[in-house]
Amino acid sequence: MENSTYTFSFFGRYQVGINKFLLPIKISLFCWFAGSQTTMAFISVYLKHQGLTISHLSVMVTISVAFQFIVGMISGMFADRIGRVKPFLFMHGSIFLETLICFIVMPKIDGCDTQKITLHCIDEKLTAQDSCQIPQDTFHKDACFLIDSENATHYDENENCPFVSLLLQMDFSIENYHKNEISGFCLYQVNFKNYSSKDIPPCEIQKCEAFHVVCSKKGISSDCLKSRSSWILVYGILVVLYNTSRTNIYRFFDIIAMDLSNQYNSDFGKQRLCSVLGLSVGPLLAGFISHKITSNESDKSYTPVFVCAAIFAAFAFIPVWKVNPKFHKPAATVWKKSFEFVMNLEIILFLILLLTMGISFGFIYIYGNWYLQDLGATDLLLGVSTGVSAICALPFLYTSKWIFNKVGLRNFFVLSLLSYAFYCFSFSLMREPWLAVGIKLVYVFAYHLFWVASVQYCDEVAPIELQATMKVLAGTLHYNIGWYPCIA
Repeated sequence: MENSTYTFSFFGRYQVGINKFLLPIKISLFCWFAGSQTTMAFISVYLKHQGLTISHLSVMVTISVAFQFIVGMISGMFADRIGRVKPFLFMHGSIFLETLICFIVMPKIDGCDTQKITLHCIDEKLTAQDSCQIPQDTFHKDACFLIDSENATHYDENENCPFVSLLLQMDFSIENYHKNEISGFCLYQVNFKNYSSKDIPPCEIQKCEAFHVVCSKKGISSDCLKSRSSWILVYGILVVLYNTSRTNIYRFFDIIAMDLSNQYNSDFGKQRLCSVLGLSVGPLLAGFISHKITSNESDKSYTPVFVCAAIFAAFAFIPVWKVNPKFHKPAATVWKKSFEFVMNLEIILFLILLLTMGISFGFIYIYGNWYLQDLGATDLLLGVSTGVSAICALPFLYTSKWIFNKVGLRNFFVLSLLSYAFYCFSFSLMREPWLAVGIKLVYVFAYHLFWVASVQYCDEVAPIELQATMKVLAGTLHYNIGWYPCIA
């Protein structure tokens, strides 16, 4: 096409051409990966900050895997059935943006911790100042114990302090006396049921001040437990919706990018290059903004992170709105044809390959940096090692079509498997964490180029009426189902 390419020159001798019809999808991929990778970088620490535990997150992610597979396959098959992809992209995109808004406004989950009151011996009386909201029957004597503040052990029964023997009998009550209007706290005091304080001989001040009594609340409020469980359930629903919509958006962007690459005689690797640039910029920018806005850890807020991610994601859907990929016409009997297609031996082996590579990728993604930290790696080294592999992938992605034509897709799959084998074997022998910078370079072949090759392979072997189904299935196996053994 005449005048269809924008040409950029570098250093007066190098030129890079960008097809103007592919520019919208490149911008969309850049913005989408910037936004989605921002949320992926901060979602776990955000949920921890909101009061959820690792066990909660593990259950939510595990449930998400099932929904990602089911919803992804249904969406892919219906896309093939109606011959349109963009409606499903925008449907999942709207859900994704709504979950980000919910994360911004969601409250923190208060813990239902056991309430305690500590009474000190002052002026020969056991007293404590605490909130006036505590009912007098909140604490029970069976959950009270004596602590020696000098050696942090239980107080010796043989000591001569007169209060000790009576306290050990636990024959007392804790009563609320009066409120301090200035501080807003009430004075609580121990009263012995069968003895008057006047009848008890005074204790030696030095002895009595050495210990205090700690009493626990009778039980955790059922209202607190119900409220906490309800909010955890709401967070769980949001996490499932977030993960399901996010992964399906990735898949439909892959489908659109591959179709446009075929339509304008380009290659998928060049479009994927913009994705790598986006995932390198997004989390860095969001982290910088959050650091500048948040003054201290006690006032930590992840609102800037989600706002930044939402802006990137919203901008990702604007350019692709006008893109018109030449997807195939509506197809009939997609379910039957899909079943017959995956029964082919070559396709079964390809799906097993995707699952194997997905397990390898998930294991390294989750535990790789953890292992490096155990070896003494700093946060800077972790960031550098990841960034270097992404930067080194750029020229290979740009020339991916030439590489695959020279090597062959099936031969490249073998190279990717060997790359993961080298990666894991090298990590097992590594004793200096800085060596990870060089070892992670194999990520160029094991991950970045492998996924480009996988999408291109799906495009070549899948029937025209099963393009969306096959690409969604490949992505689900590699990025979702393959991760399940690593998180289960």
